[in-house]
Order: sequence, then structure tokens, then C-alpha cells
Amino acid sequence: ESKMQFDNSIGTEERFALRRWFDDLILSQNNHDLESFKKLLSDAFIVQGFTDFPLQKQGFIDLLKPVVFENSLSAVRYPNVSCTFQGYFYHFSGDLEIYTDGVLSCEGEAILEVIKTDDGFLLVRQNFSPRMMIAFDL
Repeated sequence: ESKMQFDNSIGTEERFALRRWFDDLILSQNNHDLESFKKLLSDAFIVQGFTDFPLQKQGFIDLLKPVVFENSLSAVRYPNVSCTFQGYFYHFSGDLEIYTDGVLSCEGEAILEVIKTDDGFLLVRQNFSPRMMIAFDL
């Protein structure tokens, strides 16, 4: 479970909803449930920092598929996360860790931008500042 901190820009009800959404994001990866994970990403999703160039939704899914969703020995953690609200976005920031067969294979700082929709929340952007990166084959 992630340790989450919220600033005073986020009300109590939103805190519970955001925590459930964030838990679903992590569980979908740790349960290797690609379809559930896809539903948590905006169609306009952009990610930077995992490769030398930005990836859109399908490119990121293709990148993670062999590492997280097809590897039953992988686990994703966000041990410490803080959340703020600015403009239209909730900003989650903290450490991202990906373990493969119990060994830390990817570690770095992640910033996630999440937007509220009528149906819940969607991840719109993720920036990753690597300290160590997995050697992905694209």
C-alpha cells in the first residue's frame, strides 16, 4: 500500500475517491490486468521519461506489456506519494519502483497528472525521472 499525503486543496471526499483510483491503478498492474489498466488512462495519455521520446497511450501499453502484464513475477510500487490539485489536474508525485522476480529493476521519481471525469478519474500525463531504467526492447 502506498503512503499518500494530500494538501489542503483536496477535500475529504475527493481524497477517498483518489485513493481508490490510485489503488486501482497499482492493483491493475500487480494483478497483470491489462484491460483494467487501459480504462484508467485517458485516450490523450502521454508519458515521458521511460524512453528517449514521449509515448502515447498505446506505445506505453506496448512498453509495459512484457515487463508488467505478461510477467507474473513483476510488481509495481509507489511507496510514498503526495497529491495536490492545480487548475484542472490532480498531481501525484513520488517514487515509482518496478520489481522483477523480487529484484528492483526500475526506480525513479514519477509525476502523474490526473483529471476528474463524470465517471471517475483518468491518467492524462506521466513524467518519469529515471535514476535507473529497465533496458526495454521496442
